[in-house]
Amino acid sequence: MKERETLRYRLRGPNPDMDGDISMTDSKLTAEPNNSAGDITSWRTRRLFNACSPESGAHPVPPDTTREPAPLKLSICISTFNRADRIGATLESIITQVTGDCEIVVLDAASPDNTERVVAKYARRCGHLRYVRQDTNNGIDRDFDHVLELAHGEYCWFMSDDDLLKPGAVVAVLEAIREDWSLVFVNWERRDSSMSTIVQESEFNIEANSVYGPAEMDRLFDEMNSYLAYIGCVVIKRAIWLTRERKRYYGSLLVHIGVIFQERLPGKALVMAEPFISVRCGTSHTWWSHLFELAMITWPSLVQSLALSESTKRKACSPGAWGYFKRLLALRALDAYSLTEYRRWILPRAHSMRATLIPILVLLLPGVLLNTICFIYWSALARPNSIRLELKRSRFYLGNLLAPRRTSKASTQVEQLSSLRTIASRRRLRRVGRQ
Repeated sequence: MKERETLRYRLRGPNPDMDGDISMTDSKLTAEPNNSAGDITSWRTRRLFNACSPESGAHPVPPDTTREPAPLKLSICISTFNRADRIGATLESIITQVTGDCEIVVLDAASPDNTERVVAKYARRCGHLRYVRQDTNNGIDRDFDHVLELAHGEYCWFMSDDDLLKPGAVVAVLEAIREDWSLVFVNWERRDSSMSTIVQESEFNIEANSVYGPAEMDRLFDEMNSYLAYIGCVVIKRAIWLTRERKRYYGSLLVHIGVIFQERLPGKALVMAEPFISVRCGTSHTWWSHLFELAMITWPSLVQSLALSESTKRKACSPGAWGYFKRLLALRALDAYSLTEYRRWILPRAHSMRATLIPILVLLLPGVLLNTICFIYWSALARPNSIRLELKRSRFYLGNLLAPRRTSKASTQVEQLSSLRTIASRRRLRRVGRQ
């Protein structure tokens, strides 16, 4: 009696090319012991059947359903929103480097653009890429927390959706985390918005890798806090992240700093000196609109909640009257401090006229003058080019104020030239008509 059945074999025959699992279904295949190869309709099926026959040395083995897949070492976690024009280049820089022990997880915060279509194209090319789309945008902190929850890797590398990984980045991080660090900070270079020009070759001002023990959290924070706003540099053990408080930092745009420094790390932290990320300057739409709030309100409150010494906290968020004045000057030069910020953030918290004196004084200073002074000051001190680049983005930058006039002047000249050509053409036509 013939019947349809499925046979699954694990080949362990003399031919190495035939090793592997085979599932085979054929209506001509019977369970009778004297079944011949002639009963099999397909030559490919016949080949597999013969390879699995007792004469071949291979033996049918039931599938192993108890063995779990090998754990992933690294998950590259991306939270994205409305980056259809940029995330493709980001994924391209990553998928060419992924290995069998890492994955890419993309969480889409309900983007109304073509992000889903762009990511789907790369998912077809890379089997290690997973895409998850939410129905709502829950904010960058909550979304990065959620994408880590979705990850399967022992370590998670938070990655922004418009930056690029440099060649060799994934291999370098995989080699580093095999030493069982609790935390790794990855250095980066800064490029302009087109990614064609390097603005700053290295963000971390170090020449060799730095190591910090669990008892050196204050030193780690003190030396790294000016860089930590960029979440893309963070590689952390997933288990450490999940065991810590995260919800209290939702809405701060700095959830990673709160999670890392709320208590001591169980192991050592590594800061990598070689830049492995290319960061695109001038495109942080989430950060820029909240710059004043982050610098003057959120940051001091966040620092006070961390497991740091009081001296480290004071140094980070209580710079004194002069430091407070300089910070307001910089924000004014960047066009991040105006009457709107004063009314919303400073005035409700001011308990005396003295507390409002410095903010009012800075507010009255001309933004163009401050921007020019700051640009010259930071240029003279050879400060990082990224600071000067941010000053150029401000509407107070002199070049931006002159640009519309230059454009208007050039446009007027083009229109005048076009009019002259039209008049000359008409005159030539009249001459031809008279002749």
